[in-house]
Amino acid sequence: MALLPELHQINNDSYPFKEQHQRIKNLLTSQGVPVIDLIDGLKDHGPENTLWVTPADDHPNGKANALIAQQLREWFRTQPWFWLPAQQTRRPQTFIVP
Repeated sequence: MALLPELHQINNDSYPFKEQHQRIKNLLTSQGVPVIDLIDGLKDHGPENTLWVTPADDHPNGKANALIAQQLREWFRTQPWFWLPAQQTRRPQTFIVP
């Protein structure tokens, strides 16, 4: 599971949703779901708006997507479950977050 942060206030450890990200990570990891929080590779790469499509559209732009892809590539390389044959991996599960 990849957690994509809301792309405002991600620099200088000022992200306002750290606690929520941690709660999600704790829940998922307690169920055996691998988790990566993408904020670490997105923060401190210049002003947050340099990661947005446009000033009016704060979805990730090409720069942000390149940073995300780099993180995911490195993360998958370190995940032993990713390299298991398909029949040995766990089936997807649905979790209800209280």
